[in-house]
Amino acid sequence: MSRAAVARSYGRALFEAAQEAGETPRLLTELTALESALGTELQGLLLSPRVPMDKRLAIVREIFSGASPLFLSFLVLVIRRGRAGALPEMIEAVRALDHAAAGRAVGELSSAAPLSDELKEEIRATMSRLTGTDLQLTERLDPDLLGGFVARVGDHMLDMSLRTRLEQLRRQLKAV
Repeated sequence: MSRAAVARSYGRALFEAAQEAGETPRLLTELTALESALGTELQGLLLSPRVPMDKRLAIVREIFSGASPLFLSFLVLVIRRGRAGALPEMIEAVRALDHAAAGRAVGELSSAAPLSDELKEEIRATMSRLTGTDLQLTERLDPDLLGGFVARVGDHMLDMSLRTRLEQLRRQLKAV
């Protein structure tokens, strides 16, 4: 099973358990804390084969001593199964499920250069209509794009990049 599939599977299980326990808001807060901690040397410690498993678990239990039993059990399970490397993707999977449950979605807007606020809002509204959700777009500058933009939300994509347009033109010219 791919790392992305593993992350989605674990994320879904955690999200559903949190929903059943009525602990979704708390879980999201704890996942944000975990995400911050993974930005430090914790991730290296969790992935290091030189650190014995009992030591890794003791450190995690100490760092997250005030966390909910659900969160701590999940974290221990992930570490024991050797899946700690996929924790960032698991966190994203839980967030995506939370957004979907609330009728919201998060997408990515990549552009070669900064876009005007009016254009960003027009893109957001278009993608919101396509997906049927309340949409939030995160922006990213992509120097590989020659011009234009690419908006992605789940399986939906709006590609208005110069590279794609040039490729379409090339195919049309070849067909003639």
